[in-house]
Amino acid sequence: MSTLGCVRPLGTVLACAVLALAACGDDEEDGATTAPSSKQKERVTTSPENLPSTSKVRQRRFVPARLGARPTAQLTIRGDRERHRIAIRRAFPATPLPPRSEIRVVAPDPGIYRMVCTIHPEMRARILVG
Repeated sequence: MSTLGCVRPLGTVLACAVLALAACGDDEEDGATTAPSSKQKERVTTSPENLPSTSKVRQRRFVPARLGARPTAQLTIRGDRERHRIAIRRAFPATPLPPRSEIRVVAPDPGIYRMVCTIHPEMRARILVG
């Protein structure tokens, strides 16, 4: 009798596994498509015109953390009460950002760039130039 008690839960588990796998079948038959991942959406739907060209520093973060611009357009980074050193990798060396001031830079060649604060490494942002 105790053997039957062990088999029944195992049978239930196997039946559930089979049903779950059957539900994961190929969706092409019914015309359904899989939703793109967030990174795929970013590549497909994000263009520089849809992103802001100004970022503010708040509580050691860039807000927003994604900027966009056309080449040679102006990007603005506004500081808070702390001292920062802002660098845009592969484009601009670290530049001081004194408290309550702003930096204006010309967007570089098309591409995706990382902006960081060399004093506060947790401060990161992306710039899409295209």
